[in-house]
Amino acid sequence: SDLDSASPTRPAMRLSATLALAGSAAPPAFHRLPTGATTPRGWLLKQLVLQAEGLSGHLSQFWDDIQNSIWIGGKADGDLHERAPYWLNGFVPLAYLLKNANITELDGMAGIYKQTAACAALEKAFPDCKDIPAVRPLDQACLLYRRGWESPPVDKYVSYIMAHQNNETGWLGPDDQPTGGDQYWGPSNVLQSLWQYAEAEPTKTQEVVAVIIKHLLAMKKRMETIKMTSWAAFRWIDLAFTAEWVLANSPQGHEEELKELITMLHDQGDDWDTIFQDPHGEHNVNVAQGLKSAAVEYLASDGTNASAYTALSRQRMAELDAQYGLATGMYVGDELMPDGPLSSPSRGIELCGVVESMYSYNIMLSTHGDPAFGDRVERIAYNALPATWASPRGGDMWAHQYLQAVNEVVAVQSNPHLWTHDNDMSETYGLAPNFGCCTANFNQGWPKLANGLFYTVEREG
Repeated sequence: SDLDSASPTRPAMRLSATLALAGSAAPPAFHRLPTGATTPRGWLLKQLVLQAEGLSGHLSQFWDDIQNSIWIGGKADGDLHERAPYWLNGFVPLAYLLKNANITELDGMAGIYKQTAACAALEKAFPDCKDIPAVRPLDQACLLYRRGWESPPVDKYVSYIMAHQNNETGWLGPDDQPTGGDQYWGPSNVLQSLWQYAEAEPTKTQEVVAVIIKHLLAMKKRMETIKMTSWAAFRWIDLAFTAEWVLANSPQGHEEELKELITMLHDQGDDWDTIFQDPHGEHNVNVAQGLKSAAVEYLASDGTNASAYTALSRQRMAELDAQYGLATGMYVGDELMPDGPLSSPSRGIELCGVVESMYSYNIMLSTHGDPAFGDRVERIAYNALPATWASPRGGDMWAHQYLQAVNEVVAVQSNPHLWTHDNDMSETYGLAPNFGCCTANFNQGWPKLANGLFYTVEREG
């Protein structure tokens, strides 16, 4: 089988020549339904409601990196400027899934942060939830989550970001690293949020896509002299997938420029075919995003080597299982991928890695049409994703771990600890243990699973 064979030869990409001659990219085996086309029911709807009742629906009300993000004119979410984009990338599909289920408001609920005395005092002092003083974030959350899910702020964030695009350069969002090679990473998830929004709002599609294209062309211009580095170079696949989405849906006369951009992203980005031969020492989330690189490259090819690309994707899944595999369908990755003999499950795997792996496997499923990738998405979704949430009332989503370990029976501050790259609070449950990236990025897990359950296929007649 493909899983047991030697690593397949990497197909030549030849984008700049092949796509220009072919006129179109390779079609995926399955076509995903657009955002807003799926209506959840039953157990999955319950999970989405729990997510909205928990952190997803309330981060914009109290967590500084979302509420006061630099992306909407605030001063928070500095450095990589990635947290509001992470959150929006999952919040957009969540809002439309719940809208389809006729859920636009939810009652407030008591999360794990509830402190009865503090909540009662704040509620008494500020019964209308206005003029809240600058109190500790958990106290503020305690009061605010009583508001529940009301008027989800998708339009607020999307409208602000679009309205503040640089008219001269086309750049979206903060532009405080104009000479750095990592500047391309921050906007990546905003672009994914925007094309999901464009799918869900057909009357706004052309306007939104025009904004996306302006940024992509601005990025292309900068990349001619400022090469990608660091996170951007590792995660070029997501930017390429956005460009492919635009090509397939509404290129607005910019086909050749978009193809050239995909070629540049591939050439300047890190070589995942080589990295997967020995991923030890790589960042676990980069690996999760790199999983889909063969699928994304195939979509940019002329389609003549479909089986080779599929085999390459299957080989990556098999190699991760063999060296680092966990029963949940994930792999060991406490920030960085350990050396093979040191990959004890007690080291854990990061929540960001979990949701990014789910998304990658969904793209691999739709691109290659191989059900093994769909099986893997569900294995991770039904095991790794729920396990990372504290459940004082049977499954709420107010507190998560940074690292989850399948053979660990306690979630406490641990020092010494077996994991080697994260702090002693990494396996505890909280708002943002260790780093806040997972607090923002977990939001895409259930919504993108829901949007990836149904596909259409092209058949003659």
